[in-house]
Amino acid sequence: MKKRLSSFLIILLLVTIWVYNADAAPNAKVVGRTYVNGKYGFQISLPDDLTKWSIQAKEEKVSVGDITATVFNIITGPSQAVVNVGVEETTYSLRSYFELTMAGCELLVRKWEKESTRVIVIGEEKLDGYELIATFSGIIGDVETEYKSIQWIAIRDKYAYVITGRDTSKNFDIDVFRKIMSTFKFLSIAVSEEKSTATMWGYIRNGL
Repeated sequence: MKKRLSSFLIILLLVTIWVYNADAAPNAKVVGRTYVNGKYGFQISLPDDLTKWSIQAKEEKVSVGDITATVFNIITGPSQAVVNVGVEETTYSLRSYFELTMAGCELLVRKWEKESTRVIVIGEEKLDGYELIATFSGIIGDVETEYKSIQWIAIRDKYAYVITGRDTSKNFDIDVFRKIMSTFKFLSIAVSEEKSTATMWGYIRNGL
């Protein structure tokens, strides 16, 4: 069951977000150009120079049996560019989760880029993670479309985090996606919903 969900979460991040019907995230706030998620303990920001991009707090839950994954549709850009974060409770090691991710992606991959499967450091906690870059195929309307995507995968405590940047147009700019994704930081887990906006600003200002 966990293997199926892990693969399903990856596929959801890659192929269904452009028809996203998400609700406002009850455990998240947008403060300025930074998205802060208290429940799952992370934030990600939109650099000031990306003026044609927007940031929001939307989420969708995906359940299989008693296991639930959550997808946060956070940043949208020109054309079909999006950055989203998937969070799933897991007992797998990073390496095992990464291998499940690769298996799930194989259903859609047209071409792996040369630098795929690169080991990277994610967040100021300097957690090991993986970067995947590939060309995928998917259906938009009735048309099969190829698009590029970059994913960062990390595991912290009991949660797997998958950060995905994707553009279904011909304008995929990996440097822009890396610039956005590199603002990703981990916070203390379970920041109370009652935290004020001022307190959220404190987290951001102090880089916690």
